[in-house]
Amino acid sequence: MDSQTILFVACVLFGIAAAGGGVMALILLGKSTNPPYWIAMLHGFLAAGGLTLSAYVTVLAHVALQS
Repeated sequence: MDSQTILFVACVLFGIAAAGGGVMALILLGKSTNPPYWIAMLHGFLAAGGLTLSAYVTVLAHVALQS
């Protein structure tokens, strides 16, 4: 996979995680109750996946520049 594809996937994951955060905020503000745990877990996993892919591409690009 090339760097652009990995960064695109990371952006998609960040976008979905942001949407999940918005849903959680609306649930919390609208119903005055905590959102379901599965939304919070999905939000965290997607954000962590996007962060991991971003870090991987950063290291990959740094290694490619060194060689």
